[in-house]
Amino acid sequence: MSPRLDNPRVRLLAMILPALATWAPALADAVYQSSAGKAASALKIPDVKITRIETDKLFFETAGRETSRDIKVVARIEVEGQSALNAAEEAFEKDDWPAATAAYQQVLLAPAKPWIKDWVELRLLQAASHTGNFPAAFPGYLRLIQKDPAMAARYKPPLPEPTSPHLDAALAEAQKLLANPRLTDDQKRALYSFQAEIYRHKGDGRNAAVVAEKMSALPGATTEAQAQVKLELAKIALADKDYKKTANLIQSSRTLFTDPIQQADALYLLAEAQYGLAKDEAALKDAALAYMRVVAHFANAEGKPHVADSLFMTAKIHEQLKEPETATRIYHRLAAEFKDDPAAAKALQRLAQLRSPSP
Repeated sequence: MSPRLDNPRVRLLAMILPALATWAPALADAVYQSSAGKAASALKIPDVKITRIETDKLFFETAGRETSRDIKVVARIEVEGQSALNAAEEAFEKDDWPAATAAYQQVLLAPAKPWIKDWVELRLLQAASHTGNFPAAFPGYLRLIQKDPAMAARYKPPLPEPTSPHLDAALAEAQKLLANPRLTDDQKRALYSFQAEIYRHKGDGRNAAVVAEKMSALPGATTEAQAQVKLELAKIALADKDYKKTANLIQSSRTLFTDPIQQADALYLLAEAQYGLAKDEAALKDAALAYMRVVAHFANAEGKPHVADSLFMTAKIHEQLKEPETATRIYHRLAAEFKDDPAAAKALQRLAQLRSPSP
């Protein structure tokens, strides 16, 4: 028997239910989670509504509550009504970096929710960095510095050739940002660090030193900020081939290096200094051990900082020590594990030369 329509409760439900159906958020997005960060082995979390990005977390609603995932374990997302973004995510999943870069650039040109812009800028920075597309990568890196300087440190794009005009463009854009009186000291430090790295890369030690001094003059420097200044000064000394000064700066500041990325920088700079100072076979072996110390400590760290370059230098030293078999094994490891890294391309070149018979 059907309830009577003149029943007050029935009439109330008849009014409320359509309103609830209209109010309820659509849960048609999806998040693919993987410890490896790749969708091939990812677990799909369907029927969610992605809401925002904060620091290094992606937030979404599911089953009536909000939850989040670390960005580093999000392999791919699907967003209802965002076909261009979804296509870019598919290209990113497949490691098709040129296609992903172009697709993300197109998404940025269209109107979108703020969180989508944040996500796309981060993905574009990663995709462009994989292909060495510095002009596509550095604007996103500068924007990330303004949002989260600590997070930006993990996504710094590789620099192009020292003569590239895009380096001057990046320096100019960073300088424009530094003119903003609202910048925090952490944002300024990150921008100065980026400028100093570019100047060193261009062989301009004078300007690199000027920028490092500006960093050291910032008030209220934390231990991490003090460590960054020491690293910048050590890098300038290394660029000037003052290997003793490089080593002394690192050794005298050991207690400051508590951040993993800074620890990797410090160990690598120390290895570079040891190699620069090596004058005999024993010293070369010590330098090789210093590079392998970087590999041992950071091969499993996020981003594997300096691991590829350390492997290359270790192999190079074994060539100098007349140990081509050992060098060959290391070059093969480097080429297999770091296919997209410039060091892998150099390793393949060395392997080809080692296979060629001597004239």
